[in-house]
Amino acid sequence: MNDNPTRIMRDDDRSPRGGGHEPHHYEPPEQRRHLKWLIGIMVAVIAGLVIAIPAMAFYAWFRRSAARQVAHLECACSDLLTAILTQRVK
Repeated sequence: MNDNPTRIMRDDDRSPRGGGHEPHHYEPPEQRRHLKWLIGIMVAVIAGLVIAIPAMAFYAWFRRSAARQVAHLECACSDLLTAILTQRVK
């Protein structure tokens, strides 16, 4: 057993994955396959961001425009209702 207080496992213990203390060495075909997967994932993330960022900007613009239109319509309706009610009173 190691006397180092920061060490949790004994020297003869193996990791739960069964790898022990030896690092995993990738063979070249396995490295290429993992690299292709990683490149595919990165392309998908970049494509998603290219689509999502402009979509969010358009959504913010559309909501702002719709809110502005609603405010104008409320003001126009209020003016129209005031005009109608003042005509009836006379």
